[in-house]
Amino acid sequence: MSKASHFCPPVSIIVPAHNEEFIIENTIRAMDKAAAYYGGDVHILIMNNNSTDATEALATDVLADCKAATGRVLNVPRP
Repeated sequence: MSKASHFCPPVSIIVPAHNEEFIIENTIRAMDKAAAYYGGDVHILIMNNNSTDATEALATDVLADCKAATGRVLNVPRP
């Protein structure tokens, strides 16, 4: 009898964000926590859609602090 293989392909999570400074940290931390249980590589892409608040800076800082996931912020100047 053979063991079933555990298939955990790499995944990317795309998060559209516009002026999300009050929730973006919780969102990223929740994804990082889930990534710790996944078993495969998890990459988070924050699509900063022309935010006028601190979304970009906060997201960049929190992504750098992630333990299980990696990620980056991509600026999207148009809706």
